[in-house]
Amino acid sequence: MGLEPLDDRRQAIVVTLSRTLPRLRRLLRDPVGVISRRLNARVHPSHNPDLEKLSTFSRAAEQSGVQGLHLFLSFDSDTDMDISASQDVHTFLTSLGIKMTLAVPGTQLRNGAKTYRFLSESGVEFINHGELPHAKWQDDQYVSTTFYNEMSEAAVIEDILNAHQTVTSICGQAPKGFRAPHFGTFQSPDQLQLIYNVVKKLGYTYCSTTSPNLAHRYGPVIDMDGIVELPTFGSFRSADSILDSWSHLTDRRNYALGSLYGDLMVETVDVMLSMKMSGILSWYADPCHVAGQESFERAMRHIAKCGIPSLSGHKAARLAPTPLRCTLGQHERES
Repeated sequence: MGLEPLDDRRQAIVVTLSRTLPRLRRLLRDPVGVISRRLNARVHPSHNPDLEKLSTFSRAAEQSGVQGLHLFLSFDSDTDMDISASQDVHTFLTSLGIKMTLAVPGTQLRNGAKTYRFLSESGVEFINHGELPHAKWQDDQYVSTTFYNEMSEAAVIEDILNAHQTVTSICGQAPKGFRAPHFGTFQSPDQLQLIYNVVKKLGYTYCSTTSPNLAHRYGPVIDMDGIVELPTFGSFRSADSILDSWSHLTDRRNYALGSLYGDLMVETVDVMLSMKMSGILSWYADPCHVAGQESFERAMRHIAKCGIPSLSGHKAARLAPTPLRCTLGQHERES
């Protein structure tokens, strides 16, 4: 048996390198994302145990009057890094026709007053997100502060009321919605009742301050004792887990966003559209995590290409003519 001709061997080496080098570059650029995609290979809809949760979510949405798929995209701007990033994200999303809603603590609104006032004048809706700072710089990175579950009821009420005044002053109009800081830690019925009582007196129409679990049964727009709740949303692979940017950072000091974040958005949209599901994709992120990041921008372009309409918070809250009602006692039993 003769040796393989030299030209053929060179050609085989070139072909092998052309296939290997791009994979190596992807691994070096985004090691966590590459490994995550290997471990979380695309799941066929019929084999996904969370499919039934998405199906009941869709049925509840249609029962409440929501037809088709919509996007409610909000951003928690908790640090100084989010100020310029918010404007960058707004510029990008506007080019795609996608609306954004901002949740900014009062202290950060004052820090970035010029930028946030401009965004408000450009039509961006601002949610009351409390007054006190939600993060501080420590050991070369931001760490979370201000947890409502560690504060007295009087302090929580004061924080909400102070933020209402700050949003109104800087943005030129009173907020219509509310989100608690680090809201996953403030979910019990009595905690939610406290929030709802305060914001109803302020004339708010909605909150977006709960995790995805209620949405699986009651849909994307829920009547919670007289205030509309827009629960956050998960993904096709993990319906119970909030699809947020922080969980998908591959570098939490320099803020590099893994590819899996965008993959999950695209996959969720494709599955729900293919199965003709209805609902609101209530996703949120931190602006500094996603500004200029390929993963996020790819997902947004896909959503725009699919023609999914985007809504500000108060319009999302009005999308369902007859939202299903859930009392806070039910919330406790079903959480």
